[in-house]
This record gives sequence, structure tokens and C-alpha cells, in this order.
Amino acid sequence: MSPKDCVSYDPENLSLAESGVEWILESGAKKLISFDSEAKANKAAQVAHKYSSLCFIGRNNDRDERYLYITTYWENPSGLPIGPIRLNDCDPYDPTSVELENMGASGWRLQTSGTPLSPYFDSVGDALRGREVAMQHTSLCMLDRDNEPGEYKNTHEYWQG
Repeated sequence: MSPKDCVSYDPENLSLAESGVEWILESGAKKLISFDSEAKANKAAQVAHKYSSLCFIGRNNDRDERYLYITTYWENPSGLPIGPIRLNDCDPYDPTSVELENMGASGWRLQTSGTPLSPYFDSVGDALRGREVAMQHTSLCMLDRDNEPGEYKNTHEYWQG
């Protein structure tokens, strides 16, 4: 299994910075994650406020479409309120039915009851880490499901429940 790859941050010190065509969620001097719109970055800030660590699976892959193989998630609840915005664009699933699917040269992905659950993982180690995280939750949520087809760089999901 791939090792955890997490960045700790201060959830009370979150801010957004515009950088060209991206909006970057920051905590102090730490750049956490980027989005293609201010609205999506604001949603992420609301979710990030609930936690104190942002984690990645597959961030170090070297595939041509590397963003397709990176999964993000938050952990370590901060105890702070999420705020009034409805953020939950989530697909519920049964964590006991999470399985790995070998996609050959395309890598691995998670599925539950035959339905794909996540983007691809580069390696079996990354897929095992993803399965471990998925089995601790009951929903996979999207911050930006309305991206154009094939636009993975600014697609971010998180697990909850």
C-alpha cells in the first residue's frame, strides 16, 4: 500500500489567492490545492474548514494524464462548523462492497457493486490506499462535477460519512 501523503494546515487560516487562471486554496504560506474558478475554490474552503489535513493519493505518478490518477481527500476533523452553503454533491455507497478493479494499462479503480467509485489509480499500492480510505466512509463527494469532459486537473473529490 502506498504511504499516506498528507499536508497539515490551520483550518482557521484559510484563504484564496488568484493566480492567472487558477484559484489557490492556501493556509498561511502553504499552497494546498487549486481550482479553475473562485466558486469551486470557495466550496473547497468550506470543506477544508472542517478538517486540518489535505491528503493525496497518486500525486507522484508520472503518467501523461497525471491528474486523472490523483485523488484528494481531507482528514482530521477540526471541530469547526462548515457554514451555511450546501456542499454535498455526493454518491452514497456501501463501504463493505468496495473492490479493486484492474484496468490493465489504464491502472486501477475502485468500484462498489459493479459501479465505478473513483478516478483511476496509477498503481496497486495507490488503489489499496484508496480502498482503505473509501472503506472508512459511505459517500464520495465532488466539489466540481460540472467540469468539461476530460478536465481532470481541477476535479476534486472528498469522502464523507
